[in-house]
Amino acid sequence: MLSPRLPFLVLAAGGTNPVLFVTLIGLRLSITDWHWFDLGRRRGRDLAMKSRISRKILMWNPRAQKLGVMALLAVRPISRHLLLSGMVGMKSRDVAIIDVISTVVFLVAIIMTVKGLR
Repeated sequence: MLSPRLPFLVLAAGGTNPVLFVTLIGLRLSITDWHWFDLGRRRGRDLAMKSRISRKILMWNPRAQKLGVMALLAVRPISRHLLLSGMVGMKSRDVAIIDVISTVVFLVAIIMTVKGLR
């Protein structure tokens, strides 16, 4: 959840229209995520073996792999979770829906936190 861009998102959320913030930042975050999904489809096994959680998920049966990766994406669609989703063969439509929803929830949580601190 913590990333180098989080302080900038908090600063932007404080002085921006919330609808505009969620729309523009959500679009930007969701669009830039897709190269990881594609990379997972193409070269996922080579890249994912570096992560301990990825190796554990790959030992599960295929259905459990998809459910586990879906849960990871719902918590936060970061690069390695998107890479795993492409690697285990999730449908791009499902990944897109989960990615957009969880990104919007993340941004709304930032806005609510900033508004609550004022």
